[in-house]
Amino acid sequence: MAPEQHLWGSHEYFKNDFYKATTSFVSETGYHACPNVSALKKFLPAEKLWPWDNDDWYHHACNPFMPNMDYNYRIQIIPDQIAEFFGEIPDGLEAFALASQICQAEANQYFLERARASRKYSGMLIWNLIDCWPHFSDSVVDYYYGKKLSYYYCKRHMNDFLIMAGDAADWHWAITMCNDSNRTRRGVYTIRTYQGEVLVSGEFTAAPGEIRQLTRIRCLATDQQLLLIEWEFDDGTRGGNHKVTGTPRYDFRKFRDEWLPAIAALDNGFNAAEIGR
Repeated sequence: MAPEQHLWGSHEYFKNDFYKATTSFVSETGYHACPNVSALKKFLPAEKLWPWDNDDWYHHACNPFMPNMDYNYRIQIIPDQIAEFFGEIPDGLEAFALASQICQAEANQYFLERARASRKYSGMLIWNLIDCWPHFSDSVVDYYYGKKLSYYYCKRHMNDFLIMAGDAADWHWAITMCNDSNRTRRGVYTIRTYQGEVLVSGEFTAAPGEIRQLTRIRCLATDQQLLLIEWEFDDGTRGGNHKVTGTPRYDFRKFRDEWLPAIAALDNGFNAAEIGR
């Protein structure tokens, strides 16, 4: 196990083996995403907003010396990541930006949950928070302070207590509880499908610093489902998380119109209809 590692690779699908490397401390990892459309309109000419494959987009991917291709990959990986996850590249700038931000958010959630669910990790830094100039990058906030979807996902995952669902293994999703606070936490939890079917519920007690499997849920590895995870502490404070199960390719319209509003409603932390705009 390496003591420290940057997890970048070729920026391929975020659950590929490269991103599962075990290291003590991940000093940089992340996933690219398109800035909000409102930001794009500030730094791209109107005639260069769409389609994405043009010299202005490449210039704002840190390549001012066309046709030098050293940094053009920063643009190409965005539609590639979208196509990998959704099986299509949505037509139109708003749909493209949203699809890209969903891919980034789900990737960063996966990275953070792998780190929090195992004491093999001493820490992880998501790279990066905000752009220092208007461009296409792995930031979770664009140059004009517009928050990408991943900002809201990461905010949830920075809470000191988290309940997470793992990927399918041995016909089950493992449900893990992580208490990174310095006090014992007690409460109740429920895991349901976004349609409302309760899969499991129960009580929990978590000692300071404890990571423990709460339960397992029977599943099929390929079942594409949105799990909504909610908990309430004995003082009435609530928390929430979600899990997109199964394997790509996911239905973009279903994710946009049904899943994303349900994810947002866990704590009303963001407006699903405004993401990417």
